[in-house]
Amino acid sequence: MITKLNKKQEKLMDEVKDKWLNKFFDLKEIDKDKYEKGIEFIYTEFLDFKKPDVYYFDSPFGLQLGLNMLKNISIPNIKLDNQVSEQVWEPVMEQFMEQVDKQVSDQVNEQVWKQVWNQVREQVENQVKNQVRKQKELEYFNFSNYGDFSCFGWVSFYDYFSNIIEYTEDLKLKFEKYKKFIESRCFMNVFLKDKCFTCSYPSFLERDDKLRLHCTSDGAIAWNDGYKQHYVHGVYFEPELFNKFFITKKYKSGDILKLRNAEQRSAIIQVYGIETVLKELNRTVIDTWIKKSSITGKDAVCELFECELDKQTLRFVKVECHTEHKFTTLGVPINEQTKTCKGAIAWTFGVDEEEYNCMIES
Repeated sequence: MITKLNKKQEKLMDEVKDKWLNKFFDLKEIDKDKYEKGIEFIYTEFLDFKKPDVYYFDSPFGLQLGLNMLKNISIPNIKLDNQVSEQVWEPVMEQFMEQVDKQVSDQVNEQVWKQVWNQVREQVENQVKNQVRKQKELEYFNFSNYGDFSCFGWVSFYDYFSNIIEYTEDLKLKFEKYKKFIESRCFMNVFLKDKCFTCSYPSFLERDDKLRLHCTSDGAIAWNDGYKQHYVHGVYFEPELFNKFFITKKYKSGDILKLRNAEQRSAIIQVYGIETVLKELNRTVIDTWIKKSSITGKDAVCELFECELDKQTLRFVKVECHTEHKFTTLGVPINEQTKTCKGAIAWTFGVDEEEYNCMIES
């Protein structure tokens, strides 16, 4: 039983994590030879089927369109997910748990599995599903949960431990073959009994510093057939909405606050700043607080103001940073505590005005 990792094993975590991250973010096209060898192994070994006919598409949306164009595909999706889970994932996990302490498992989980796994596939799949279902003449086919890059999280985790623990020879062989299969750079699959539909990695992908899909000039993720999806700080935007707020920029400040989707409002404000959103609205200053900074000795100005939008009153506090002399504007609720600048600032810290005075003094 492994209860603690040595320095060499700890260093290996970063090596394995980087190896699997690089396998996805090189964004190369699918390796058809490796994919077809892998799919033959999957179908014959796990399902006892013949090797299926393989259909390649550039994007997940193109894959769904292709499925709808082909005739005689009424056969339901086969249960490959259950077979991979029963024959690879579960046995690997069982043998792993017999040899590795939970504390060590949690440590590697944080450094490898969670770092390699991301929400790209889930986000893309949800939007493809929505777009297909909006076109009533199209049928949506569920993508498989196995056989593509979304397995990189758990595969990288057990790949790491394959270097320091022993799996049975039969299981090791299955795991290695499955690992090679998902290294073929397949983005998504739909498996039928005698047919397999797959698509390549995106040709472009951009993320922000928190690793969320993000681009304000074009699609944050795009494929060779022209299909793309727009995300700003991880939030999806329909093409028309994205074009309005980030390309043509033909909008009024009030349009942002009128958006029903709170996540989209927040993403836009992150890009442009709350002052940009509020600049066209008439504001009424209800309190001002000037405090001499104990750090710089200069005055720092705070302002409490209200704006009217669609007959609704909104209250904000504008705070000057003592050291950088930059302003931050924060929305606050309208209540007794936020009638003054100091009370509103205290609310943003989750304390009342008296507690905030103590914080200032200390």
